[in-house]
Amino acid sequence: MRGVVEFLQTTKLFVDTSSLMHPYAKTVFLGEIKTALKASKQKLIVPIGVVSELEKLKNANGNLSNQTERQKLAEKGYEILLNLHQSGVVEIRGGKDDQKVDGLFQQVFMQYRTCYPLTLITQDISLMVDILNTQNSNSVQKIKQITILEISDDGIKQITLEEAGKRLSKQTKQRKFEVVPTIKASADVKLAPRIEISTSSILQIRNSVLCRLGQQIGFGGEGAVYETSFLQEKSISGYVAKIYKPERLTKACYEKLNLMVAKKLYLHREAQGVCWPIELLFDQEGIFRGYLMQSAKGTDVGQCIFIRPELESHFPNWDRRHLVKLCITLLNKIKFLHENNILIGDINPNNIRIQSEQDIFLLDTDSYQLEGYPCPVGSDHFTPPELQGVDFSKQLRTSQHEAFAIATMLFMILHAGKPPYAQIGGGSPTENIRAMKFPYPFEDKSEHRAPEGPWKYIWSNLTYNLKKTFYEIFHKNYRWKQRLSVQKWIELLEQYLADLEKDYVSRELFPDSLKPVSQYAKQRFRAGIS
Repeated sequence: MRGVVEFLQTTKLFVDTSSLMHPYAKTVFLGEIKTALKASKQKLIVPIGVVSELEKLKNANGNLSNQTERQKLAEKGYEILLNLHQSGVVEIRGGKDDQKVDGLFQQVFMQYRTCYPLTLITQDISLMVDILNTQNSNSVQKIKQITILEISDDGIKQITLEEAGKRLSKQTKQRKFEVVPTIKASADVKLAPRIEISTSSILQIRNSVLCRLGQQIGFGGEGAVYETSFLQEKSISGYVAKIYKPERLTKACYEKLNLMVAKKLYLHREAQGVCWPIELLFDQEGIFRGYLMQSAKGTDVGQCIFIRPELESHFPNWDRRHLVKLCITLLNKIKFLHENNILIGDINPNNIRIQSEQDIFLLDTDSYQLEGYPCPVGSDHFTPPELQGVDFSKQLRTSQHEAFAIATMLFMILHAGKPPYAQIGGGSPTENIRAMKFPYPFEDKSEHRAPEGPWKYIWSNLTYNLKKTFYEIFHKNYRWKQRLSVQKWIELLEQYLADLEKDYVSRELFPDSLKPVSQYAKQRFRAGIS
């Protein structure tokens, strides 16, 4: 015990929801950890989001997702926290705006890694890798020791980055080749609706839970989205229903959604905000009509980020750091999807809705590419040169195709909506993309076509590495170069965020001058790390 006590005296100890729900959590936390905390006069730091997550899970109704065992584990985890709190060894951190656990630990560890040694107890392999990687940064000096602990059958043990990385790689491969059982044979599905679906219509889920359609809140080419209420289970809320037009109710549509529901992505914390199909919906004649999903909040990126007056109106206190954090939040969700062998395909501003830089929602997930089902739609601005003019309904995208769309979205977020190929002169967007006529300058190379206005100042004030990365993705001279992975983008933007925090580059959303070349910048340029 002496070793544990001494260790706790030198670190800030945090805990994740997953460890509090481990079958051996009570033995570990109310035994060794509690005793050591008291002896060291230290406290276990618990974000308010963890408490909220436990409350939500233990009170969740089991009809929708059959989480009976998870409910029990969450209730036990909540009781453990209550016991520790009553013993005076727990400190609850955060406020009402810190309810979301997703990304919270990464943010905390990034912010305080140079101030204190930090330790996290978690069972989440992806989170282990993300947290341990916060120690690796060329742009941040004097990072303190970061430790990951995991509960196992033998108690609590330390996990290294190498071990976590191997386990994540293995887990990803298992997910990629996982055979997902279908819920019901497609031959049994009825696809010929004879009754009209609209507000107040009553549908049912497979387990006979009845759902009433409320107000229509969205409409598109495939169908409409409705608010919902549940007749037997009044405590259920936060779900909406997408109801397809009759001509869209095909066997392929049903089979794909059946597969998506079986994957149960919504059970993963990393998928929070991804409006994934949760259950299929059937009318009173047993005919498939649509699906149930999490409701989305906030405003489309295209409306609140890509228009300067709207950006300044929606987020009056934002600076460039908030845009970077928004990019990182989006990338972490895309990374989770890729780890589950899912490509978004149709990345565009109308399919991303945001409340804050840390709370975003991904819409139209039924169009995502998974298994042999392609994403049938796309937008010219986000389509790579090699796919321009392709029929997406017959084309499976690759991760490199997706990488172009991701880079385009990041460029447009950082440039308040300006597409990377918008320029003075030139042809149509499609023509410019095909020719890869990227107009922005880099080092001594310039096309002298960068658009007038604030865009050239925004570009100038980016870091050297960001400009280099965008240039090598979008310029014709690098047409065959491998595009940056999601993880590399996260690392690059975290470095940019660190530079912003230190005022090495302008925090202004719309700087009004070119980037000043300081002595510091010259030194970093020569070192190749600016």
